[in-house]
Amino acid sequence: MELKTLDLETFAEHLRARVAQGRPTSAEPESVETRLEQHGQTFHLGFVPEGKLLIVARARPRHKLLVCAESHLTQHLDQLGISGEIKLGRPEFDPYYVIKNATVEEARATLDDEFVDTLRGLEPWMEFEMTAREYRLLKVVDTVYGVERLNSDLKRLAKLVAASCLPPEEDE
Repeated sequence: MELKTLDLETFAEHLRARVAQGRPTSAEPESVETRLEQHGQTFHLGFVPEGKLLIVARARPRHKLLVCAESHLTQHLDQLGISGEIKLGRPEFDPYYVIKNATVEEARATLDDEFVDTLRGLEPWMEFEMTAREYRLLKVVDTVYGVERLNSDLKRLAKLVAASCLPPEEDE
């Protein structure tokens, strides 16, 4: 995969064109990953089919965590009491999101009010994940998703990274 470094405006133009066409533009083929430096963080961005954008920040989280949108299936599993997901006890959050891949203590410590507010400010998104070595946001975008919104989303994601990553001296 080729890696290109683009400025925010150029990437936003490519993104709008790709979403409008429903396929890669000739200037930004599917096999290209884009790197952006914004808000003190390096982001890697890639197009995903069906109007989605994958934003990756390379930093080591304190622990793993997966938050994704609740689906009809996970709602049904909740009703049956067999979902296996973590609940925070927040009526404004629990019915809409599935939390996995962390202990209850880790999830509650990370997903405090400020973190949740910042995460919800990134909507609409499909999945937010803290892996062993990076943060991943699978974002839903449309033809009106422009440079201002992209910049705002990158700023919010940088805030989430700063709030939950290992300090540099612990980052191996």
